[in-house]
Amino acid sequence: MFKMKILLITPPWFNDTVLDNLISKNPPLGLAYIAAVLERDGYKDIKIIDMRTSKISIDNIGGHISNFKPDIIGMYVTTGQVISATKIIKIIKSIDPKILCVVGGPHPSVLPEETLKETNTDIVVLGEGEITMLELVKAIEKKKPLNKVLGLYYKKDDKTIFTGRRPNIKDLDTLPFSARHLLPDISLYSDSHSIHESKIHAQVMSSRGCPFQCTFCDNSVYGNTIRMRSAKSTVDEVEFLINKYPIKEIRFFDDLFTANKQRVIDICDELAKRNIKINWCCEARVTTVTPDLLAIMKKGGCWAVSYGMESGSQDILDMLKKNIKLEEIERAVKWTKEAGLTVRGYFMIGLPGDNIETIKKTIKFAMKLKLDHVVFSLFSPYPGTEVYKNPGKYGVINAKKWDEYMSLGKNPAFVPHGLTANQLEKYYKRAYLLFYLRPRNILGIIKRVHSFSTFKQYFKAFLWTLKNSRL
Repeated sequence: MFKMKILLITPPWFNDTVLDNLISKNPPLGLAYIAAVLERDGYKDIKIIDMRTSKISIDNIGGHISNFKPDIIGMYVTTGQVISATKIIKIIKSIDPKILCVVGGPHPSVLPEETLKETNTDIVVLGEGEITMLELVKAIEKKKPLNKVLGLYYKKDDKTIFTGRRPNIKDLDTLPFSARHLLPDISLYSDSHSIHESKIHAQVMSSRGCPFQCTFCDNSVYGNTIRMRSAKSTVDEVEFLINKYPIKEIRFFDDLFTANKQRVIDICDELAKRNIKINWCCEARVTTVTPDLLAIMKKGGCWAVSYGMESGSQDILDMLKKNIKLEEIERAVKWTKEAGLTVRGYFMIGLPGDNIETIKKTIKFAMKLKLDHVVFSLFSPYPGTEVYKNPGKYGVINAKKWDEYMSLGKNPAFVPHGLTANQLEKYYKRAYLLFYLRPRNILGIIKRVHSFSTFKQYFKAFLWTLKNSRL
């Protein structure tokens, strides 16, 4: 019988309660996958604390740690969570210095040595954490040296040890379903992608990785080689979730759900074969959809598709190595609307190379497209991206602390050459005002409101837009 007690934590990363109610509160599937792999191997004393949805704060996390008495604590850390993770580790060590602290996720995977030093953690896990964490726990339990466990950074005798990169998991079907039973109530999670008749939804990761090389992206965890679960495995999980939870919608939480046309068709066929009727949405790339595929998706239960469009300037798209054309964006939106699907577009303000003219082009382009929803964001040069590695070539990084990389409408983390932070904030606000306060968009929103929960979500978004869009 295993005796190791393992606590997995998602640290908080944002404190603005108004906006926090609008943006996604996604379940920590990464930690839930790690927990599932550990459980499958016989480890039963596992607990997950998701500080984003629970009422557990940094001020009272110590009591929960003391009560559980874990041997190992693992944390999933993005750039915006580094500061809170550092505070939590300090609390952990004050409770019991013998508790082993392990951090993984996008930020530690890009900056392992810096994270090891800055957070004062014991171990950093690179990339996918399921197998690495399992081997790490076994090594500690059996008191074996850690240098045989691939994917680790740790200190020994004032030296930093790197055990080598672990290959990504080739066959995702070999992983168990994520341990959602260890997470908070599913109704506590919200998803800004899922503005439908019910907020109760679940996310399914049917693939990992993205084969494209956009300069604003970092694929340090899942890599640039896309690996896909089979249609059977994917729909097995969908069916399990429908039977287990009162969900009304599935969001396929893939970087690129439509990477393989035949697999999408197979998933739709499998849903139909089992007579599973569930609304679902996904992220796609404008060059990976066709009219016939979108029609099949619609028939299979898809109601919304989100596209990364980024800019209305072809020169900026080329600089980003996006490898798409403005005409291809227009064509994909047209096809998606003709298929009867809701369309969401993602754009960024303050991209490398942006100036007033290109920003105006982006806003004008977004308004020209018949989008149902749009998300404008201020560009942030996260660690691992080309701009972070060579900022002087493109502009100035304004962020002084890790949590300042989350530029949600204010205090841009990055300012391109020739622009000011005030100008970026101004055009970010103007973009939302011009897009959403048009009669066509207001009427469209009214038509899409079919329940009180949907009305509340739109109303909160409307109030936030007015509050943050005063020029």
